[in-house]
Amino acid sequence: MLLSLRAGFAQPTRLGPSCDLSIVGAKETRSFLDFDRDLRAALSAADPASTALLVEFPLRVNTGHGSYSVNDPAILQARFQEAFSPAVRKAVLDQKTNDIFCNYTGVMYGNGAVWVELTKAGYAIQTINLASSESAGAGVDFVCRTEKHRILIDHIASADLRYRVWNRPRALAEKPDLEIAAGKKDVEGTGPCAHAIWTFTNGATTYSIDETGCAPSTEGVKGRLTVSTGGKQQAQWPCY
Repeated sequence: MLLSLRAGFAQPTRLGPSCDLSIVGAKETRSFLDFDRDLRAALSAADPASTALLVEFPLRVNTGHGSYSVNDPAILQARFQEAFSPAVRKAVLDQKTNDIFCNYTGVMYGNGAVWVELTKAGYAIQTINLASSESAGAGVDFVCRTEKHRILIDHIASADLRYRVWNRPRALAEKPDLEIAAGKKDVEGTGPCAHAIWTFTNGATTYSIDETGCAPSTEGVKGRLTVSTGGKQQAQWPCY
């Protein structure tokens, strides 16, 4: 019995076999268990007000065709059913505490549906990953403004990715300088560091647009446009 008690006290931050909260900087489990209790109650009631107290703003929402930020409680109120979809709420409510996974990027619910971080104010949701089936269809994926271009990546009705660029100072009401359909999107990284990379090919020229993800970046930079010909980089611009 004495050995058993000592073994228990030796790991006061372990939730289960897949998560020792010390990896995110915690010194005990009680604070997370209190957060988990409040999160389950808020999502069971589908209550955006109490959920707002459990979110670190801006909240990043990754969808099947891009990402967006929920910057404050008012936006969360308006987009609650979209961000905290039935599938996301179910992933949290069905999650067994003993089976929760965590790593240095945070604590995960479901198969990466929700990621939680330990902040100075306690645990908070930092990222939501929606399944592709919840976010398919037409819509804007990404907007990139460089010193020379204005670029729009969107899904057209057929769900194909489309790349359009207006070279400055061309007006947006005019025909784009370049339009490419049938692009490709990949996602690199895991958890809150996941970021999208869009690739469009026109003859021998490839246009690649990357989100910054967790990589350090100059303030205001949210991605980069890289133009390559024959596999060799020709130019690169930051996206604002």
